[in-house]
Amino acid sequence: MVRKASNKENVLLFDVGTTRIKVAILRDGKFLKSTELGSPDNMYLNRVFRISERMLEKQKDYFGDTGVIGGQGDRFLTVKEASKIRSFAEEVPVLIGAYSTNEDIVRTAYKSLFDEIERDYDIALKEKDRKSWKIMVAHALTESTHATRNLGKMHEEILHDLGFSEVFTNNQVFFDILSQKEVIQEYIGFDNIVFQIVNFGGGDVKTCAITEEPDSETVKREQLGGQDVLNYAIKVFNETHPREKIYDSTIMQDWLEKYGNADGKAQRVKVNYPSDAEVWVEQELNAPAGYFEPWKIGLPVKVRSVMDILRESLSISREKGGDNLIRDLLNCVLITGGGVKFGGVKERLERELNETFKHITTSPENIHVVPAKNPVFSCLQGMKIYLYNMIRLRKTEEIAWVTA
Repeated sequence: MVRKASNKENVLLFDVGTTRIKVAILRDGKFLKSTELGSPDNMYLNRVFRISERMLEKQKDYFGDTGVIGGQGDRFLTVKEASKIRSFAEEVPVLIGAYSTNEDIVRTAYKSLFDEIERDYDIALKEKDRKSWKIMVAHALTESTHATRNLGKMHEEILHDLGFSEVFTNNQVFFDILSQKEVIQEYIGFDNIVFQIVNFGGGDVKTCAITEEPDSETVKREQLGGQDVLNYAIKVFNETHPREKIYDSTIMQDWLEKYGNADGKAQRVKVNYPSDAEVWVEQELNAPAGYFEPWKIGLPVKVRSVMDILRESLSISREKGGDNLIRDLLNCVLITGGGVKFGGVKERLERELNETFKHITTSPENIHVVPAKNPVFSCLQGMKIYLYNMIRLRKTEEIAWVTA
């Protein structure tokens, strides 16, 4: 069932990433300024907890099965619930390989997010309040159209069960494309929308071909994310600078964006530590090379590089459309996600694509790696554009809000 919307909408927009959920809030037809793109206030860790196995066994020894910490047992816990029992809880991964098919985990992750939004904003999101809100969710694009559709359906059913009467879901690449039309216009024709997209996300790296729309058969991903790059760089820094240990990852993120080297050839530079101390860094700055050589940042040998998954994806496209399609895809390789901002990532990717596909493209001038505008929030920006335009143009009948 499709329902028309007024210009006084209340809508929650969630871009559900592997490690974080990015949030925008439309209240009474206007986006809250505090959820403007680029604000750290609109990024929440995607977190779920449970009672640790060690504590479960310890409680059973004392109280038996019925006495397990308030009757929690094996149930998944929100951040708020876990905070009440502190050391008894352990975090469990919400999304493995960019998405989860465990309904209990996903439901708990949403409830945890609602708690945090209530805490940070003057918004009531208890179950009885949710019927006055619509919700729009961007989820992962999976390796098959059928699986992607089922993933969206699962999110819709969970959100209906949690009290939302109207839900809209679509994959993240759909919204990425909407937000980057101006960026890719220079490289593709209006009547032939063909390009490759690579997302350097927090928890994984993924790619697929766009031939008018995302081609699910070409989706390839690997659990090699920006968080792995950051964790390695922080580990190296803490080992070499025991007196100035880093506990806030944004410090290292800033250094990697300014001085990082994806070729693994970083220069030694002096940086300011928050305590006003000046320290020298070098090896840490080579961490972005991990996207191309994962073993260099301590990941298992079996972890594929960004070039590995790109070759796999483009190989499938070549079987479908031959060398002509590959040339079209490589003419515009759109890169999105926070990892795009690390120093040297764009340049190394462009160079390796040229080396790998020079027999097809014939010239380096025929390969263009194009960074997204505001790459961290490109999906959320696409969601805002989609919703805003539908309301402004009064085409809300085209938004297929799925009703409970």
